[in-house]
Amino acid sequence: MKVMQVAVAIVMMCTGIAQNACAGVSLGQTRLVYPQSSNGKTIMLRNSGSEVYLVQAVVTAWETNQPVKEFTVLPPLFRLESHASNVLRVVRTGGEFPQDRESIFHFRVNAIPAGKVPTGEDRGASLAISLGMGIKLFYRPEGLPMTPGEAYGRLTFQRRGGEVVAYNPTPYYLTLSQLSLGGVPVNLDSAQAMIPPFSQQYYPSSSGNKAEWATITDFGGSSDVFHATIQ
Repeated sequence: MKVMQVAVAIVMMCTGIAQNACAGVSLGQTRLVYPQSSNGKTIMLRNSGSEVYLVQAVVTAWETNQPVKEFTVLPPLFRLESHASNVLRVVRTGGEFPQDRESIFHFRVNAIPAGKVPTGEDRGASLAISLGMGIKLFYRPEGLPMTPGEAYGRLTFQRRGGEVVAYNPTPYYLTLSQLSLGGVPVNLDSAQAMIPPFSQQYYPSSSGNKAEWATITDFGGSSDVFHATIQ
């Protein structure tokens, strides 16, 4: 148990560097959408390196990064050979979710080289050898009033002093792949790129009345570019 707890700490650090890949181990996609009607969603995990890994996969809460009971991953723990791949299956096991909007979770993978699993007094060494990654998992209820494609261009913008408020009036989590305010690109690496359903984010902007943006699609690509007037 202590080994896995240490590994999770490294996953968080590695996720900040590369969401779906780390040290030769990579997930086949950058996000996972789980429709309410689904019996399970699959995702590929690949190992392009020469190391053999012991892998743990889990779905965690977005706010706390603690494992949730609403989803399970099959297999939850397995051996990943060098230059090999494995298909993971995420299955909903219960829980009640809002029906008027998406819910968000983390899908996380923790990996430890099989020949270097620490034991006894060496457990602390896992800090140097553990690696991992995490992607967003979106639970999507049925009957939402618009499609994701229709939602991408629905953002509205309002100026408040030295900031611009971007409001998301849709039931979807919208993650910006690019944003320009008043002709000036916003650095989304240092700003919050994801805008939750029926919520807003604030971005620095001193002048201009035009907003231009694109969002990340269900497949991990970028949408068309949209334009709006900053009110």
